[in-house]
Amino acid sequence: MEPIKRLATFCLDTSHFNVHQLREEILRLFSKVAQPAKMTMNLISFGYKYGLPNEADIVMDVRFLPNPFFITELKEMNGNQNPVVDYVMKWKETKVFFKRFLQIDFLPDPSISEGGKSQLTIAVGCTGGRHRSVTIINALAEFLRKQKLLINIRHRDIRLG
Repeated sequence: MEPIKRLATFCLDTSHFNVHQLREEILRLFSKVAQPAKMTMNLISFGYKYGLPNEADIVMDVRFLPNPFFITELKEMNGNQNPVVDYVMKWKETKVFFKRFLQIDFLPDPSISEGGKSQLTIAVGCTGGRHRSVTIINALAEFLRKQKLLINIRHRDIRLG
């Protein structure tokens, strides 16, 4: 690497930086405009039988909601399809849960971004990751989009559940 190092205009030893320090140093050295970055919300649906997503900052369990898997017409569908969405969202316990879930103070505030965190990952899990968690993540994404937040959605286990 020594010949390549001699060609470099700048050399940064990162061996003693954690990821946050590295981010700050790169921004300090190479950012031309000091603009606060918008928080990105990463939303993941998953199935508990396939394990927790390692990248999750917040995990919510929705296995207590009525399960479309046990309804013959819905079993092979997923939470992106209207019959499943209608089934999951029609229950009183779903409505109460979702209303309370939206009251959780996970919405980013400026102090989070100033602390170097530019992403927040919320994971919602059900048994197989195909019906309830997908429906709830999609509903959460719809709510957060209205807050003008940047949203990424990943239905990790939708094809497995």
